[in-house]
Amino acid sequence: MKKSKLIIPAMAMILFSTAASISGSVAWFTANRAVQIDTNEFVVTKNDLTAGAATEVDGSNAKLIKIKADYKLTDASYDVAGDKLYTKVLGDDGTPASHKDLGNFAAGKAAESAANTWVADKNTLKTWYAASWTITFTYTFGGSADAASLFF
Repeated sequence: MKKSKLIIPAMAMILFSTAASISGSVAWFTANRAVQIDTNEFVVTKNDLTAGAATEVDGSNAKLIKIKADYKLTDASYDVAGDKLYTKVLGDDGTPASHKDLGNFAAGKAAESAANTWVADKNTLKTWYAASWTITFTYTFGGSADAASLFF
């Protein structure tokens, strides 16, 4: 039997084995960067809560912020990048004609009075365009100095 009939299949087997081992080793360091998390509730421990507009810390649970009793929220949108709260102004035909600037987050934290731009019902002071609160989260990243954000 000729040596070439033995060497060629052996070389092909080595080549295929090498290719398989290289392509098989790639998978261990690939990662999925798109993550989706669905939840209905979560618990935060060791947090720093401060009530803001139309909210209060629950007396029975210091780790819970809630809307004040008998308070309501009405239609508004918050522009996070511009730190502005807006509501639509309806035209005579009932369609949105323009938007009214209701101020920034600091304006909403102002006293509960008719002068507060986040108050929708100036008579009762119980209908608001938005509610606010401050919560401080601390998270330690092991080995990463990249900034992170938490959105609700």
